[in-house]
Amino acid sequence: MGAPAAVLARWKAKADPDDAEQDDDDGKPPSGERLFAVRPDNWPCVRLFAALDTQWHHAPLGMAGSMHSGLRYEVLDLVARHLGVRVTPRLFEDIRAMEAAALDELARVRAEREQRRQRERERGRR
Repeated sequence: MGAPAAVLARWKAKADPDDAEQDDDDGKPPSGERLFAVRPDNWPCVRLFAALDTQWHHAPLGMAGSMHSGLRYEVLDLVARHLGVRVTPRLFEDIRAMEAAALDELARVRAEREQRRQRERERGRR
């Protein structure tokens, strides 16, 4: 997920989820690396969500291509089983929350890209 092995090991080793909020370093990524912290109790959800990266439905947008419209839930159990992750109601809700956040971010990026294209087209008309 982009974090150095030492950081991942430190977070995985924390047994108490309340301890996961405490960090003994300065909170800055070493040498400019992009990091994020994952609480140990959230690792199954993060692993499953990452493994579902190719399992998105796409809605057609005509000449504009397509957009992500949601995860393919029918493959969730299969992917989870291959990872050794048990799908619980809480895990399913967590996956849905991550899906909603991802869809919001994808929509934001798509809108920014469209605005940039529109400005470029307007500049070309001048």
